[in-house]
Amino acid sequence: AFWSEWNTKAAGQNVNEQSILSLSAAWACVRLISETIGTLPLHLYERTPDGRKQATNHPLYSIIHQRPNIDSTATTYWESEVASMLLHGNAISRKLMIGNRIVGLEYLPWYRLSIQKLGNGDYKIYYIEKDNTRTLLDNKEIFNIPGFSLNGKWGISAIRYGASVFGSALASNTAANSTFENGLSPTVAFQMDRVLNKEQREDFRTGLESIMGALNAGKSPLLEGGMKAQTIGIPPKDAQLFDSRAFSVEEVCRWFGVDPSMVGHGNAVSNWGT
Repeated sequence: AFWSEWNTKAAGQNVNEQSILSLSAAWACVRLISETIGTLPLHLYERTPDGRKQATNHPLYSIIHQRPNIDSTATTYWESEVASMLLHGNAISRKLMIGNRIVGLEYLPWYRLSIQKLGNGDYKIYYIEKDNTRTLLDNKEIFNIPGFSLNGKWGISAIRYGASVFGSALASNTAANSTFENGLSPTVAFQMDRVLNKEQREDFRTGLESIMGALNAGKSPLLEGGMKAQTIGIPPKDAQLFDSRAFSVEEVCRWFGVDPSMVGHGNAVSNWGT
């Protein structure tokens, strides 16, 4: 079930990789962890009578330490791997082989993968190639690094399990953007003592749209024929909209295990300094 995050909805929002990374807190957390780990040197060692030393002559050394494939440096490759682990729970690559020898690792983007669970608990993994052909990957050519796991083999997706938190954060952003787009004005309903025909309604709405929005803030509609205006909906202050956005940052940081101060979320109380 944890492969179904592409259809996850929460708080009226589509929760997927693209939408989550539109949240500044999620972007900052994923980028911070991925770039930090991606820039760490990864070495291969061998045991010798004199102790451990780097196995620089091993054929895998240059693959994991310098260039996993022709298109990626070690830094960009491991950044992608860690980001996939953080968001989807797994980082899947394909072993590039010449005979029985591994000559490279190709990172497989998640949106090009299709994974089917079999009755015996195994998985079939299909990959959409660059020419849009569909390839069934052999288990021997798959290199998977699971993130946080419940079965020791496959990681679980933060996108799916944290959908409610990410959905609420996305909904808060959408509501805040809508509030600013409307010039911080509350929703207003116009009441009349008679019924308007279709043409009159369209004329009124057209005239109203010309003075709406942040760029037209301060302009007022002309009320005619006994028309009355009244505010409906909950004001942003009463809805604690901006407080909820700040709380969403802390919630997102919890999902990625990052102190909020590390992603620029300042407050009076932070234990990071200690």
